[in-house]
Amino acid sequence: MAVTRSFTNGYEVVEYTKQIENIAPTWNYFNSSNLFDITPVSQDTIIFDKSVTTNTLLPQVSTRSRESVKEKSDTYQPYALILPHFKDSLDIVPEDLKGFRQANTADGAEQLASVRLKKLERIRSNVDQTVEYMKLQSVKGITKSPDGKTVANMFTEFGVTQPVVTFNFADPAFDVRGAIALLQDTAAENLTTGGTITNLNVMVSKEFFAGLTSHPQTVQAFQYQQGSTYFRDGDTKYGQFATTRRFDFMGVSFFTYNATFNLPNGTKERAIAAQEGHVIAEGITDLYRGYWGSSDKLHGVNQMGREVFVYEYPDLKDERYELQYEFKHLYFITQPLMAIKVVNTNIAP
Repeated sequence: MAVTRSFTNGYEVVEYTKQIENIAPTWNYFNSSNLFDITPVSQDTIIFDKSVTTNTLLPQVSTRSRESVKEKSDTYQPYALILPHFKDSLDIVPEDLKGFRQANTADGAEQLASVRLKKLERIRSNVDQTVEYMKLQSVKGITKSPDGKTVANMFTEFGVTQPVVTFNFADPAFDVRGAIALLQDTAAENLTTGGTITNLNVMVSKEFFAGLTSHPQTVQAFQYQQGSTYFRDGDTKYGQFATTRRFDFMGVSFFTYNATFNLPNGTKERAIAAQEGHVIAEGITDLYRGYWGSSDKLHGVNQMGREVFVYEYPDLKDERYELQYEFKHLYFITQPLMAIKVVNTNIAP
């Protein structure tokens, strides 16, 4: 049952937060990957501590001196990051019910509960798409919201420059293997906290993927890997939200991510720019971090955050129900030097 709170005798608010959590999410790539470590918080900001401590090899000491080397204390630099706030509404109006036949009936009229469920499913999809967009941007190193506002530029926060590995598939003599080896070495060198990279994935545009798999140094390996089905169906295997083709080469998995997002200003934005790609390192603890903030209502003060909050407000004139939903999400990469970018210059020699 939904939670009902009567703020006045004539005005009731119905909360559907628990109900929308029971609706199956849209299994986009990041929603299904469990790549991010999520922490619910009760505040609108979080403090991110950047460690500037480095590990130093130990010098030898004399056994008879009874002395020991004095280690320096760990040093941290705190940064405050704000959780962006999203709030939107959908209305249930008489026109949503008039003249519509209820599903699975011969001539039954549409019911309010059925329309409400459809609206909640629409809300769930909107939230999933927005979260997918923000997680994608954070993997690139610069978290931004769909309206173009920069939430966290981790390269600026750490004072570093994004690593870029360049390919040139237009040159038949280009050393593709050497470039991939450089990519692997760059990831290993930039992983400052240690640990083991279990999978090194590169999310690329369809143009980059076409250049990679048609290059003389890789085309035969790609065809062998795909087998006979490659010539039958083009190796189009639809995965989570616009992920289609995959090619594993030299221990690195390249896959296409052809999503296009509809932005609030009415324009569209490609997930991955043409001839580009971005590295995703799996297996590293706390590399990709996420936070969920609390509701912006009075009853939500000092309560822990959730994925999304949904409230229904009835119109006192009995003309509509307003389904208002809100969420505060923040995603970022804790080691921006791991946000490696690949670029195909595609310049003929």
